[in-house]
Amino acid sequence: MAQILKKVVGHESQIQMLLQALEQQRFPSTLLFVGQSGIGKKLVAQGFIQYLVCEKDRGCGSCPACLRVENGQSESFLHITPESGVIRVDKAREIISFISLQNPGKARIILIEDAQLMNEQTANALLKSLEEPPERTYFILLVPSIASVLPTIRSRAQVVRFGALPLAQLEKISQIKEEWILKSAQGSVELAEQLQNEDLSLLRQRSLDIWVDLLEGAPERAIETVKELVKDRQGALQVCRIWQQLLRDSGYYRHGVHEVIHKDFVHLIQRLADYSDSVLGTLGVEAYGLEQDIRGNLDRSLAFENYLYQSQNVFQTDTEARHE
Repeated sequence: MAQILKKVVGHESQIQMLLQALEQQRFPSTLLFVGQSGIGKKLVAQGFIQYLVCEKDRGCGSCPACLRVENGQSESFLHITPESGVIRVDKAREIISFISLQNPGKARIILIEDAQLMNEQTANALLKSLEEPPERTYFILLVPSIASVLPTIRSRAQVVRFGALPLAQLEKISQIKEEWILKSAQGSVELAEQLQNEDLSLLRQRSLDIWVDLLEGAPERAIETVKELVKDRQGALQVCRIWQQLLRDSGYYRHGVHEVIHKDFVHLIQRLADYSDSVLGTLGVEAYGLEQDIRGNLDRSLAFENYLYQSQNVFQTDTEARHE
């Protein structure tokens, strides 16, 4: 039994802005909460749902209406989530039916998670409801980025941007102490908890060791290791992200920024930082391209093998140029 907003860590300015809108009776009917997953967007949304339905005002956390929201049993609240990676038109029909109820109570709220996964048919079915919702009806849509949202949806909503949680706040919420996990999570509690997995820690170790083999002129050994790591798509994507972070760390280190993600691999970072900005930039761009190839379902083993051989050639070309 509690006010949900009091559970939120961070996002003080966003919360204050929305509270002020409530006080002034100008709370938007359609809100677009923008920010990566795991940073608290949904918790903030649930907190304001309490505010909107509270029988005593101000989301007391103790009245029956507030308790029903906290327990996910409120008749005034419809929670929409994707199924099999998409929000289909039947969900739009469910929403339209919900907002057509004659007695909305104090308020009626629709929370749509991953709203960017609405297909065009679903979005079109909801446009009129989003633009002119019935009285005391509110929509809150959660998305990772503005670019991921259809323009027709974006133009009908008030955008509220949520930034990544600072390291201190992330550590407080997650109770995680490993610095590389906190930095790799980029402010997301959800991602930080995933990174605690022992298998992922081992994958990180082996992914970074591959670059040691590459720098020591052993690409065949590096390729044999990576083939073991990328047998599944999720593992392949994790390897891509770790390599992208390593190359970014090396670029930062080269320019005197030593607060890097993979600080426990500083000797590897220092070796890579000896190469030029051009080399690190090329490898970084190619690493992002590698991720897109994997997302596009290209042959994983072949894609990683090509990337490692290309990287080896880049190193050799740069070394030869410096010794001419």
